Amino acid sequence: MGLNENSKLKGQHALFSPSQPAWLNYDDDEFVNKLTGKYRSNLGTEIHEWSAVQINLGHKVTSLREIYKDVETHIYEKYSSAEYGLSSYGRTLIFNMKYVPEETFSTVKSYINDCVVSKMETEVLVDFSENFFGTADAVRFDGKHLMIFDLKTGATPAKIEQPVIYACLYLLKYRLDPKEVSVEVRIYQSNDILRATPDANELIPVMNKIIHFDNIMNEFTGGAK
Repeated sequence: MGLNENSKLKGQHALFSPSQPAWLNYDDDEFVNKLTGKYRSNLGTEIHEWSAVQINLGHKVTSLREIYKDVETHIYEKYSSAEYGLSSYGRTLIFNMKYVPEETFSTVKSYINDCVVSKMETEVLVDFSENFFGTADAVRFDGKHLMIFDLKTGATPAKIEQPVIYACLYLLKYRLDPKEVSVEVRIYQSNDILRATPDANELIPVMNKIIHFDNIMNEFTGGAK
């Protein structure tokens, strides 16, 4: 008997696959929670994209309803075509908008408005090497003061070390002396702002570790690019 193969699925990974059979033990609530978590993560990506556009336009947000409706519009326009209309994926994202907590939209409002006031640049690649790099949500450097803001739409508490590492990568990339630059980092999450102002004594050890581990990786790979 020949195999009835769906070519569209070849190379794809199912959310609930045989290789990860823990879902066999889920009840209905657990199953729905897993689905909600998957699409909340994907919605976070869309919210980040929409937020970056608002910041780049210098557009402050005035209400949570504005965010909700505008993100819906962003998804609709991104996942629609003249021929087929809104894709099933786009419909699912919009359907799952109702599961995004209000505090997430409140956090996004604060993040966007603070970034606009501070004239931040969005989606900034900070790359020390091919081994150590990342994309910071929002960055501003005026020659003396470096600010890095990070937006988190998920529920898992973020650690301040992440934007600190972005700051260190930025300093390394542009060969800036941490003793001559003041640094401020923020994480916007769950209707709260986590702030830190690491000084040279905190930044230099991280910068040195990045350099050290980068050297190890280059030796490990024989200097291959």
